[in-house]
Amino acid sequence: MLAKVLSDGFSHAHRHLGLVVVDVLWRLVWLGITVFGLLAVAYSFVPDVEAPSTNFSVIDAWVAASLLRQFWTENAAALLASILSVIGVAIVLYLVLEASFRRRLVVRGINRKQKTRGELIGEFGIGQTSEVSTPVKSSFVVFASSSLAKSAILGVSAVLLALAASASAYAGIAALAGFAALTFLLTIIDTLIRADAVELLGMDLLGVTGVIGILVLFESMICASLAIGVVAGFLSVSTSFHLFAMLGVTALVLVLINFLHSYLLVVRFSAVGIMSRNVISV
Repeated sequence: MLAKVLSDGFSHAHRHLGLVVVDVLWRLVWLGITVFGLLAVAYSFVPDVEAPSTNFSVIDAWVAASLLRQFWTENAAALLASILSVIGVAIVLYLVLEASFRRRLVVRGINRKQKTRGELIGEFGIGQTSEVSTPVKSSFVVFASSSLAKSAILGVSAVLLALAASASAYAGIAALAGFAALTFLLTIIDTLIRADAVELLGMDLLGVTGVIGILVLFESMICASLAIGVVAGFLSVSTSFHLFAMLGVTALVLVLINFLHSYLLVVRFSAVGIMSRNVISV
């Protein structure tokens, strides 16, 4: 059962690779806008910093440190407010773009429409009602609300678990495990809400957990392997050329991870949609 669902999900993703490309592109656009906003904030405060005019390196360092302290004292509130404003706008923009583009990745399930007596008489020559089903895409509100709720829950949980983890190393391990479990649980619920397949929690809990768990585990293993490779590469850097080479490799790895995440996201929604249709047809 799981093998068939995953096979069909991957087949669907192969036929819709354009959705994967679009999902990566809107995130790159969002990242570019966010970086531009932060650079604009930094540039707006640059004229307030005066370069030291001395010629001795030790004195230059002391003067630069004094100027930075003075700059921070005079502009700390305005700088923090500007940065937080940019971050807030970036978060809202991310939610809007995600809901606008990623809702196209999912078919939200079944819209049950009751045909009228006249429609059935005209089509079949009979005089009774019947229920038909048509696919409905996930709505913008549902997608944005689920993303906001998931982010809020994970944010609050991260703060609370971080406070609990400060007690001891064992508490830290338990907090990390608890956060991972909570993230996986919310991923399942969030996926089912977006796909309008919440009934799978009651009708095929083990199946839907297995499908999403396999995909999440597969993605996590690949990302962890790539991260270990990048860290090992930076630890072996000995020249500036190697450093720039590793920065290029890191950028390439991040692009690959984004493509992988988008691809597996299409597979996940496809698999859940297939399971939902199978359950409803039974």
